[in-house]
Amino acid sequence: MADGNPAIHRTQALRVPVGQPCLVELIGDAPGRTYPLVRALVIGRHARADVVVTGSDASREHAMVRIEDDGAVMLSDLGSRNGTQVAGRAVTTHRLVDGDQIRVGASALFLFTRREEIDQRLLQSRKLASLGQMASGVAHDLNNLLGAVLSNADFINMLPSQEAIGTTEVREALDDIRGAAARAVELAGQMLDFARVSAADARPIELARLVQDGLRLLGRTMPSSVKLTVETKPGLRLLGNRSQLSLVLLNLALNARDAMPDGGRLTVSTRESVISGPSAQAHGLAAPGTYAEVAVADTGIGMPPDVVEQIFEPFFTTKAGTGGTGLGLSMVHAIVRQHGGAIHVESRPGVGTTFRILLPCDRGLHPVDVLHTTRRARPAVALRLLVIDPDLRFRTGLARALRQAGVRLEPVATLEEAFVQMQKGFKPQVILVDCEALGAEAGDDVKGLGLVASGGLVITMSATVPPGLEAPHLAKPFALDELMAMALDAPT
Repeated sequence: MADGNPAIHRTQALRVPVGQPCLVELIGDAPGRTYPLVRALVIGRHARADVVVTGSDASREHAMVRIEDDGAVMLSDLGSRNGTQVAGRAVTTHRLVDGDQIRVGASALFLFTRREEIDQRLLQSRKLASLGQMASGVAHDLNNLLGAVLSNADFINMLPSQEAIGTTEVREALDDIRGAAARAVELAGQMLDFARVSAADARPIELARLVQDGLRLLGRTMPSSVKLTVETKPGLRLLGNRSQLSLVLLNLALNARDAMPDGGRLTVSTRESVISGPSAQAHGLAAPGTYAEVAVADTGIGMPPDVVEQIFEPFFTTKAGTGGTGLGLSMVHAIVRQHGGAIHVESRPGVGTTFRILLPCDRGLHPVDVLHTTRRARPAVALRLLVIDPDLRFRTGLARALRQAGVRLEPVATLEEAFVQMQKGFKPQVILVDCEALGAEAGDDVKGLGLVASGGLVITMSATVPPGLEAPHLAKPFALDELMAMALDAPT
């Protein structure tokens, strides 16, 4: 820790001396802030750290960046709980080069750079990060409201058929409500994926559908002078984050469109590629195997070799003066690497550009990640459930649906109210708790709840998967069937 006064580093102006190494906060408490590196910087949750990260997933002394005697800049993980990553890969020690992105836990992202005149680009980064933070808050509130909608729809669906609500037309209307809400859930997930830097839990994805769905909106905005062609191979499946990969395709397609101001052809195609050992190393892949290849090709203005070499670097943009931040392709590169893949570009001035992405194929027997609706929840005879959620609408809607399914439950807003109910004699087999209700030491809270639940089962829920929690988790909003499948495994 530098000079015993970490505030000195945390209040530096944006401009730093030419060539001086520094860390730039891309995502975190102060996007755009720079931390000049004189000798060493400690990153962590401790108040006296040189670079303070407030996320609960960061350790008190998480990582250190230091200048060696030979001038090399080294990053070291200091035995943190959730690890330190560079370009999506976990590291213990790493020699930093200009443009490296350092992820601390899941809540902070830093750029290592020696560049000068980064002021305006950093301000653009700050605006982008602020938009991400806004999207995160909006998505959280939206997910709670949608959870209430879905729970109430489940409640009405479970009413006896002789009720007036049981007519075919009304039930079809309820299915439409659920379908619309499920689509809104996907949109909320896309906002969250934009806001966060960590990869979400991977799920099986049908690649052809991903491409077709992702480009449907783009087709409506494509000028008539640009012809869009989609060529997909059926049956290719990936294991990844649907929203993040959609963002990759959309970013590449928009760049291709912008590269053809006078019109041309944009072709998005997929195929299967078997990569051997030597080829895997040449492509920068972790291992040989079967990969899905996605190509995004345009007949636009193209790029010279010196531009191609820098195209994935943070803050490098070919759209200077037109609002480009230089972060789009850097984000694309990071997402692809986080998915165990690689991305390459071929371009010739006056001919066009082709981006090729290689992503590992999924050969498992997992169900494909598609939007779905549920008709009726599984019966839950004599199940005792304690629901802890600060949001009244979500809590009330879920309680109504669960009671209709035969569950005996107590809905409360806080941990304190939960313990009051248990002191009064309520003995839950399962405790369902929103992560917002947990304290700073969320893991300890979950363990404590597990000790008082008679079935020993604690299920956490939130809009995003929290790091470091060793408990079954439901992403809000969820189908009632998902909750019942977990809860019915609890001992009686």
